[in-house]
This record gives sequence, structure tokens and C-alpha cells, in this order.
Amino acid sequence: MSGGLYSMEGKDFDKNLDLKAIKPYGDTMNDGKVQLSFTLPVPMGDEAIEAAKQMIRKMGLENPQVVFYQELTPGFTFFNCYGSCAHTVDYTQIHVPKVESNVMDMHQCDELGRCFAICFSQAAFCKGFAAYTILCCSCVQRESKPL
Repeated sequence: MSGGLYSMEGKDFDKNLDLKAIKPYGDTMNDGKVQLSFTLPVPMGDEAIEAAKQMIRKMGLENPQVVFYQELTPGFTFFNCYGSCAHTVDYTQIHVPKVESNVMDMHQCDELGRCFAICFSQAAFCKGFAAYTILCCSCVQRESKPL
């Protein structure tokens, strides 16, 4: 095993995937390790590093580690950091609505375009918004029949 910041020695992670409690994957299943980078508007130094660690803790991450930092310009320090996320997400309970739509082939798209062109030219002769709306809606309804 490697040593230093990335050592997994002495760590006892459950290495089984549980979709009811997923965590970020760093080097090992369920270690919760995440990498983040940010800039703080403070001069580079020991106080800046401590501010970065405190910021990481306030983000809800444990074991904050600043692995790289550099002054971008006077008064601004960039940080590359790691931390461990203790939180989990129940992946089995995620439901994302999917958009369902009919797909038209090239010929149907061309016909719909011609229909709209007719609608727009006829609307120019109509007085009032309602006639234009009815003409275009009838085109769309006619052309959007299920395949």
C-alpha cells in the first residue's frame, strides 16, 4: 500500500456496494473521498491553509487535506483539497421524470415546416391573434400524430 495522504492502511471500509447508501468513490469503495478546489480571498500562508481546512469542514467533509496551494495574485490563494464525505444517498429512491416525445423523420419535419409556412402566410391575412393560434395549432395537431 502507498503511504502519505492516500494511505488506506488501518482503514476499515465496507467494500460492498449498497445502492441504498452510496458514497463518493475515491480510492476504495465507500471511502467517501472527494477532491475539490477553490480560491479564498486571503494571502498565501499558514492562516490561509487553516482557513481552507475550516471551509472544507463547514462543507460537511471530514479529514480535510490541503494537497496543493498557490498564490494566484496578491491576496488570493488557490487550493486543491481532499475530504471524506460521511453522507450517503439512497440511489434506489431516485426517480427522475423522463421526457417522452414522438420522433419525426426528415419527411415529416419538412411537411411540418411547410405547414407552419402556410400558417404564417395565412395569419398575415387574418385579423386578430385567435385566428393565427387556431391555424398553427391545427397544423401541429395534424403533424404530431404518433408514428
